[in-house]
Amino acid sequence: MTRRLSSLEVLLSVVATLLLICCVGLIVISYLSLKPEGAVEPVQLTGQMVIKQGAEFSEELKNSSSLQFKSLAFDIQKLVSEAFSLSELKQVYKFCQVQHFSQGSVVVTFDLWFDQLVEAQEAEQQLEAGLQDAEGGGLVIDRNSIHITAPLKANISAISPLITKIINQYLLAGHIPPALNTAVIRPPLENPTLNPEHTTGLSDITHNWFTSYLIGRTEHVILGKTKSYPHNVTCGVPQSSVLGPTLYLSGLSFDTHIKHRCKTSFYHLRSITKLHPALTLADAEKFVHAFVSSRLDYCNALLIRSMQRTQSIQNSAVRILMRVYKHEYITPILKSLHWLPVSLRIEFMSCGVLRVDTGLSIQLDFRQFETEESIDTLRLYEGIGLDKLLTAELSGSTPPGTVWLLTDQSTVEFASDDIITLPGFKATYSAANMSSLSNQEKLSCSFENGMCFWRQPQDDDSDWIRTSGSTFPPNTGPSGDHTLGNGSGFYIVTPVSPSQQPSSFRIHSLPLAPPTRPMCLSFWYHMFGENVHRLRVLLLLAPTQTESTATVLFQKDGNYGNTWNYGQVTLNLTSEATVTFEALKKGGFLSDIALDDITLTSDACGPAPPEPTNVPPPLTPPPIPADCGGPFNLWEPNSTFSSPNYPQSYGNEAECVWTLHAAEGHNIQLHFLDFDIEATFDVVEVRDGAGLNSTLLAVLTGSDGPAHDLFSTANQMTVRFFTDESGFGRGFKANFTSGVDLGAPAPCAGDQFQCQTGSCVHGNSLCDGAVDCPDASDEANC
Repeated sequence: MTRRLSSLEVLLSVVATLLLICCVGLIVISYLSLKPEGAVEPVQLTGQMVIKQGAEFSEELKNSSSLQFKSLAFDIQKLVSEAFSLSELKQVYKFCQVQHFSQGSVVVTFDLWFDQLVEAQEAEQQLEAGLQDAEGGGLVIDRNSIHITAPLKANISAISPLITKIINQYLLAGHIPPALNTAVIRPPLENPTLNPEHTTGLSDITHNWFTSYLIGRTEHVILGKTKSYPHNVTCGVPQSSVLGPTLYLSGLSFDTHIKHRCKTSFYHLRSITKLHPALTLADAEKFVHAFVSSRLDYCNALLIRSMQRTQSIQNSAVRILMRVYKHEYITPILKSLHWLPVSLRIEFMSCGVLRVDTGLSIQLDFRQFETEESIDTLRLYEGIGLDKLLTAELSGSTPPGTVWLLTDQSTVEFASDDIITLPGFKATYSAANMSSLSNQEKLSCSFENGMCFWRQPQDDDSDWIRTSGSTFPPNTGPSGDHTLGNGSGFYIVTPVSPSQQPSSFRIHSLPLAPPTRPMCLSFWYHMFGENVHRLRVLLLLAPTQTESTATVLFQKDGNYGNTWNYGQVTLNLTSEATVTFEALKKGGFLSDIALDDITLTSDACGPAPPEPTNVPPPLTPPPIPADCGGPFNLWEPNSTFSSPNYPQSYGNEAECVWTLHAAEGHNIQLHFLDFDIEATFDVVEVRDGAGLNSTLLAVLTGSDGPAHDLFSTANQMTVRFFTDESGFGRGFKANFTSGVDLGAPAPCAGDQFQCQTGSCVHGNSLCDGAVDCPDASDEANC
């Protein structure tokens, strides 16, 4: 028979068991909390900076196994280590490792390792201060370009499905407005159709819903019982369809709506802040665009008077996304993200219609104009809807003056990218009665106040440029206009056209009514430059007639020097006709043709002006033979050599070889005295030894040459020079010397380990699990 335990025995058993569990728990906690000395996990930061002098980007720098990559990476790592050794972080800094190089001078991306947690901003400031005192060894770093951040470790493949799911659910629930930010949906500006390749993470239902808002839409206005004619929506979407009846009819005050927008946006920003540590930068930006930027763009033109509050939302989004402090300037960060401020986002998505009374025309006067050349453009159309006709396309910094739109309804479209922000333009328009324009008014123009009534066709290669002063490049085009004879007056000139393909640039007049008597068309032309080809004046007698069948009234070919010349033709019109000025180019930079002071008078032309004299083309020097006369074998003291014909052009399609020799047991030091060859296309190749199988030491191009002397390991070195079929520089001049162990690093102390790069580290660092050598050779054979 078994004896039952007493209550005291049960209590003691329970207490003993609890004590045992506590002891085991304390042992486990103590074990986990103890770490061996030096076992602290290093902290990693990621940085970027620009080398503005001492290195030139080449294809070799894209290959991390190439000698050029390793050499420049070692120099950068050494420079960064030296900078931190002079900073307040010298006790916690471990090492730097270059990840890759990219273009933009040379942009270097690198990782930094520290023994303890270091704020990215502090590391950035200390590196900038240290670089100011460090010896760069010929490398010059743009300290303003230094940008250090904590690495983002989320897996985009895991996050993207989550983003897709959330965006689709919110869209289908109506929580994200249809005017979604273009960073999430990017249809072409010219065509509102949402093709699949222009969408990101949207399901078919959502895609079709968006498409219905952007295609085949019309709008009209109802006031009481009066209804306007419907108009095709050529940009944006019908306002009532995106605002909804409540907001559309809510009156003049949008305060309630703005407060709600701010509240909702900041709510989503707080949620994104919590998710940010688990997201990559790209995915975090998608969340910001989907839940915040979309609200800033939703009917944003109606919120123009509340810009400060909506801009504060964007500023907060930028700070959360880029993890920057509140006191830091936002504008540079917006530019780095390629985000437009709210005010410019409104302008970017704008288009408008100008209307005057029926039968009148529109006079558009520009007071200010400065946009990014060829990128941010203002397009002016005569007419509206699908039938509108592009009349002028404006960009750059030259004020267009007055532009005439000969319809009572005209469309204005302004499109810009999100990279460079300039002041933009300011213009006023008024109505004008142009129904009785005379032929003289249609043709006469000094270009001081614009292009007058001359039009630029859209089917030629480019537009004539209205400008003042001298043109670029030198040795072609006028140095001033003809009207005023100085740099302040305006004229028109053909654009720079480096292409070797034939190109055409035309301006044409409005249709001219046939008069009862002859008329004289006079003008001043400027044809200067050794590549100038041809200027013609054509008469087209029917709207459908092409330039190939038109009557040629005037033609000049070739270079007439840096002077304005007078031209004239008599017009005998029997039917409606159009006058066209056509400049033709065949290639070359020095090919500018300019026009000024076009005048039409009511009488026939007088005696023909004297013929200008052609400037003879420059004498072409005989081609330099591509054969260098080698290969050459050089020994000391015959140690100086140079490219063919140095310091003049070295010829095209050349291949030169010099083999440098030293005594057995010696090595060679190569020094370039001068170096200037065509960048990228002409190269100098230096090899350690003789023959094509020898080790490549350097590939040199451009005008900087190597940053330091080159050393061989054997008693031979090969220098090869290759040129392409065009372009040249001064060439190069070099010499060499020989000796024993030239360029070899000094030996390390007995208790030190010598890295393959030559630097020394403590012997205890060998195979200790931490990289101490810049090239990691201390851990290579462990």
